[in-house]
Amino acid sequence: MGCTILTVLLSIIKIPTVVTMPFMAIMRTPLMTMPLNLKMILLSSLSLLFLSPLVSSSELTEVLYHVEENVKPGFLVGSLRRAGAVTFSLTSELKQFNVHPRHGDIRVNLSPDREVQDRFEFTVVIFLESSEDSATKTQVVNVVILVTDVNDNTPEFPRKVIQMTIIESQPVGFKIPIDAADDPDLGTNSTQNYEIVSGDSPFRLKQENLGFDDLYSTSLELVKPLDREVVDYYVVDIVASDGGSPPRSDQMTLEIKVADVNDNTPQFNQSIYRPRVSEDSTVGSVVCTVLATDHDEGDNAHITYLIEPRFNKAGLFTIDADTGVITLAGSLDRETADTHDLVVRATDRGQFPERTTVRVSVKVLDVNDNTPEISVTFMAKDEVGMVSEASTVGDYVAHVNVEDRDVDENGRVELILHNSGATPFSIAPVGAGYAVQVSGVLDRESRDMWELKLEARDHGVPVRRQHRDIVVKVVDVNDSPPVFSKQLFNCNVSEIAEQGTEIFRVYATDDDMGINAEITYSIVGVTSVGKSNDHLNTRISFSINSVTGVIATGSQLDREARESVELKVEARDGGSPSLSTTCVVVVKILDYNDNDPRFDERHYTTLIPEDAPVGSEVLKVVATDVDDGGTTPLTYSIKEYYSAAESLFAIHPKSGVITTLASLDYEEQKSYNLVVEAHDPGGRRGVTSVEVLIQDLNDNPPLFSQKIYKASLLHTVLPGTIATRVAAFDVDSGLNGVVTYSMLQGAERFTIDTTTGFISTTVSLSGVTNTTEKLTIEARDSGTPPQSSVCSVLVLIGSLSTIDLKPVFVSQEYEVETPESRSPDYHILTVFAKSTDPDYKGSIKYTLSQLTRHAHSTFSIEEDSGRILTRVPLDREATETHNFVVEATDELGRQGMAAVKVSVTDINDNIALFTAPSY
Repeated sequence: MGCTILTVLLSIIKIPTVVTMPFMAIMRTPLMTMPLNLKMILLSSLSLLFLSPLVSSSELTEVLYHVEENVKPGFLVGSLRRAGAVTFSLTSELKQFNVHPRHGDIRVNLSPDREVQDRFEFTVVIFLESSEDSATKTQVVNVVILVTDVNDNTPEFPRKVIQMTIIESQPVGFKIPIDAADDPDLGTNSTQNYEIVSGDSPFRLKQENLGFDDLYSTSLELVKPLDREVVDYYVVDIVASDGGSPPRSDQMTLEIKVADVNDNTPQFNQSIYRPRVSEDSTVGSVVCTVLATDHDEGDNAHITYLIEPRFNKAGLFTIDADTGVITLAGSLDRETADTHDLVVRATDRGQFPERTTVRVSVKVLDVNDNTPEISVTFMAKDEVGMVSEASTVGDYVAHVNVEDRDVDENGRVELILHNSGATPFSIAPVGAGYAVQVSGVLDRESRDMWELKLEARDHGVPVRRQHRDIVVKVVDVNDSPPVFSKQLFNCNVSEIAEQGTEIFRVYATDDDMGINAEITYSIVGVTSVGKSNDHLNTRISFSINSVTGVIATGSQLDREARESVELKVEARDGGSPSLSTTCVVVVKILDYNDNDPRFDERHYTTLIPEDAPVGSEVLKVVATDVDDGGTTPLTYSIKEYYSAAESLFAIHPKSGVITTLASLDYEEQKSYNLVVEAHDPGGRRGVTSVEVLIQDLNDNPPLFSQKIYKASLLHTVLPGTIATRVAAFDVDSGLNGVVTYSMLQGAERFTIDTTTGFISTTVSLSGVTNTTEKLTIEARDSGTPPQSSVCSVLVLIGSLSTIDLKPVFVSQEYEVETPESRSPDYHILTVFAKSTDPDYKGSIKYTLSQLTRHAHSTFSIEEDSGRILTRVPLDREATETHNFVVEATDELGRQGMAAVKVSVTDINDNIALFTAPSY
């Protein structure tokens, strides 16, 4: 009918049939069934035909394109190009696509998403070329674009993890619904498959059609029975995947907890309990513990225990309902009942409780509460046994009987002789008892009484014992001689002991009894040991008391005549025949300490070099003591020190070696005196004197009083004129301190006296003026090897107006003697210097030179007068000679020097010492 209407309309407006053919071609379906958009396009086109008088003809066509979703903007969908087409125009606004107005290309503006919109439809009017006299021609195209699906969506479960609980009694076939995984894609790109990937489980996936096309439900179906006691928790991982290539998938986890059902009966860990308990166990003692377990959980597995009352009528036992510990509630008596059979019930706390029972058979153990009893019967009616020491092995001594009222092991007894190994007795079973008999040799002299320790013990637990001691006396037979405790005795006696002095007692024992044990002593032999003199009667030197054995001196002793004596002493008993024995008593005669130690020398003199290191041996003194054969150890010590020797020397108390404690210096002190003492352990002493001489070494060079000497001479002086004097001092002694001088430089006009140090001219100086001559002087000692030092002498040669007019001492070297031990500030010398400058009117000051600083602690000088005083008392024994330099300085700083030598004279300030306190 639609075609008929369209044909009528076209005929009314007289459109040629050829023009209507395209319309007819696309309208093959009735108008009523035509899609709405197509109808609108058709009506719009018809309105254009009617309302546009310039349009001469029009065609209506439809074009269909397919394009994949998600293509990028600019993608070419298709082209509407026609021959003669001029322009292309959209009839409505379009966002997703655009049509090129000249080329007719359809391209993507916005990437299409099929899941948002899967179809696009729009109309394009194509204007065609026309002649000048004809109306404009157009063509109307209806464009349909279908968006095809791409697998760009992943199936997605609404929940990733689901936790649930099912009871273990659910039947096979029970289903758990599963949320479907949503996938917006179409066809095979949508969710196609569900799969369990978590391994073995009692579940499988099942899909069922809901009665609609492609509509299914998915569930988890139980295919095996559940048992919470075996597995109480399952984790099922389910994967949903689509049919794309490659496929997309999502996973969901089902955490399934299996809930318990009270389907297990409590089970005891033993089919029967057989505890053993002692009959003396106290109330509250644990008998045993029963244990039942239930594989259920919660209250279904919580077990309580109960003793069936009819099996515990006496109420002797009770059980802890929670722990199953059975304890005593009353006292047991094995003699009344040795076994108690109980029935214990275990019940869980399920809604419908399960229960079970077990038998507990309690064995009552016997207690060993009876002690064995011992009875002894001797041969004689006495409390002790009597046996001769001549008895032989096996001889009978006593009979012993043992009884125990207990039974079984508690009543089985045995008799033990504890000290059988230490006694000559043993026991042996005889009938129902035991016999005590001789098992070894008896010797009354070794032991006359034996105490035998018997013990009867049963085999109960704990073992019960009975002890009984019996005494056996051994009857004597006379068979033992006297015996000394030793064969050799030693004793000492002083040589000054008086006659009759008791010095020792010998003692012998005899194990026999009565007269056989009565002993008499006698000296049967005397032998001299060591040095002796034949005129001494040694047989009467000692005596012995025949009863007590006390040995005493029989005459005056003399150690120097006889050092020791051996006495042979006999002890004899009163038996018949008598028995005897002997011993030796060595009597050592002790020396009396009546001699003093004596040194080998009454006076020792020794020499030690001053450079000896600390600890060097100075001398070894030796003393001897004639007492005790000269073997008495002596102790040495330094009794007195002289000349400050206390801190310098020490003596070894045993060897007598004297050593140094500090460094020695000959220049400080040349000798030391010691008094050495030797004393023996008895307090007797001997002394000797020791003089230690310090050997001087050439260890000091000569020292000039000045490093630079200055002198002045008029150029008019004659040859031989003394210009000045140099002075060098050497604190060493002997040749080591003898100084000679020589001139190393300046010998053209000057010479030096090798002994005095005076420098004088050798030629006339008339041709020399205003000149300073430098002389180099050496001072050398006479030691081996020699030591030396040098100084400079500057001699100014000129007129009175140019020479150095320094102060000059009236003597270039002062020598003075002074006694030792004078008090401080003792005046020993006055030096004097005067100026050589005729015009100088000032003062002159005196000082001790720094070149000899060692003298500053001993001497001082008054700066105005030149008086030299002592600071401390002088000691000739320490230092005999002191050398130092004094200086005289005027107010213009001109300085002159002179040497001072102080010799200390001796006074009698030391007492004489004996070398020994006695001679």
